[in-house]
Amino acid sequence: MQQPPNYQPLYPQKKTNPFIAWFKRLSVRGKVLFIVACAALLCTCSGFGSFANSGSKTAQTQAQATTQPTQQKQQQAAPTPTPTRNLTLEERVKATATSVKKDAEVLYFPDQKTVQVTTYIGAQWDNNSARDSVKMDCFRMQKALWTAQPPLGLESVIVFLQGDTIDTYGKEAREQVGGCTLKRPTAEQFVWQNLTWRTAWDAYDFKSLASFLQK
Repeated sequence: MQQPPNYQPLYPQKKTNPFIAWFKRLSVRGKVLFIVACAALLCTCSGFGSFANSGSKTAQTQAQATTQPTQQKQQQAAPTPTPTRNLTLEERVKATATSVKKDAEVLYFPDQKTVQVTTYIGAQWDNNSARDSVKMDCFRMQKALWTAQPPLGLESVIVFLQGDTIDTYGKEAREQVGGCTLKRPTAEQFVWQNLTWRTAWDAYDFKSLASFLQK
């Protein structure tokens, strides 16, 4: 009897998935437990992803909330520039004198272009120190007013120095103890950087010392 030909299948047979074969061999209870475990694992992973996304969004929100108020404060804190006003000549004269002696009383006479400064020499050890203080304060005040930049356009500068005195009877008073006057023609001859308070004293147009300081 003739054997039928051994035909090969046209398409290759698919191999059985080992996981499916293993799952089929499980009991009903085992299958239920396996499905429950997979479901719990999926829920845990999903929750962790949501928490991570939520944390990232919260951090971004906080960063934006912190940045916005800072930017607003910077915008609000920016000062509005105010136009500066040029000082008048009288204001410049007073500012120059008070930069030398804060307590200086300054009078400016625009018609004569003259400045009168009255200031206090302070407490002194003796008559010698008082005399030197008069000459030093005169020099400093005259130099500041005549060398100011831009020039003040002055014709004369008068400086009065006051000090504390005690008379023969022990009475205390504050009175004028010295002074100096320098006019423009003489001031133009001064080379200030080569002068001191001692050498300039003899070159002033007028100078004075209280009688008790001349001894």
